[in-house]
Amino acid sequence: GPHTCLLPIRCVLHIYSFSAAKGRLQTIDGHMWLQTERMLPVLDLFGLYGEKAAGENQRLIVIQDAGRSAALLTGPVTGQQTAVEKPLPALLGRSYRTRTGMIGCTVTETGKLGIMLNAGWLIRMCGKETAEDGT
Repeated sequence: GPHTCLLPIRCVLHIYSFSAAKGRLQTIDGHMWLQTERMLPVLDLFGLYGEKAAGENQRLIVIQDAGRSAALLTGPVTGQQTAVEKPLPALLGRSYRTRTGMIGCTVTETGKLGIMLNAGWLIRMCGKETAEDGT
C-alpha cells in the first residue's frame, strides 16, 4: 500500500517477483504456501495491515528469524538503506509492539516515515511455523 515498511537485512533470505513465483505457490487448507527447497507459509502483509494489494509490483520476501522461515507478500521493494530506529510513541500503549509487529519507525532516504517490522512476529502470524528442516 502507501506505507513504507522496513525489515532487518539479516532476516531477508530472498526476494521473488510475484509473477515469477506464481508457479511455486500452492493453497493448502486456505493458507498460501511457497515451495522453495521446503514449503514456506505465506503471510499477506496487505491483508494483515488492512491495505489493498499493489497490483503487478507485488513481491514475495523470504525471511528467517530464530530458525523459522516464512514468505511475506508485499508491494514493491525499493532496496537497502541504513536506518536508525526511533521508538514508537508511548501514546500507542505498551502492548503495541506485540499486537502489530511494529518495533519502531525511521525517516527513509526519501523523507517518508518508515515502519520497522519484527521478522519473528511476522513469522508467528503465519499461524503455522516452519523450522529450517521443513517441519
